[in-house]
Amino acid sequence: MTLDKLAQMVASGFEGIEQRFENIEQRFQNVEQKMATKEDLRRLEQKISRLDLRVEEVHDIVTVLETGSIFDLQKRVKVLEKNVRAFGR
Repeated sequence: MTLDKLAQMVASGFEGIEQRFENIEQRFQNVEQKMATKEDLRRLEQKISRLDLRVEEVHDIVTVLETGSIFDLQKRVKVLEKNVRAFGR
């Protein structure tokens, strides 16, 4: 084996490694592009916080409506009970 042949073998080996490193670097760039930044996470936290407030508001409204409906129904039942007693006499 000559030194030239050995040099060619080593050079071709490095060419393959260089291509593999380029592929790995490209894959890392793709992963980095898909990763969320700190700013993205901060925005998500803000959105979640706003959604949490909205859910609480809806819960409060539903609670008031349910309570109001129950009181209305109780009043209507009392009126009906009075009418039934009045007809029963």
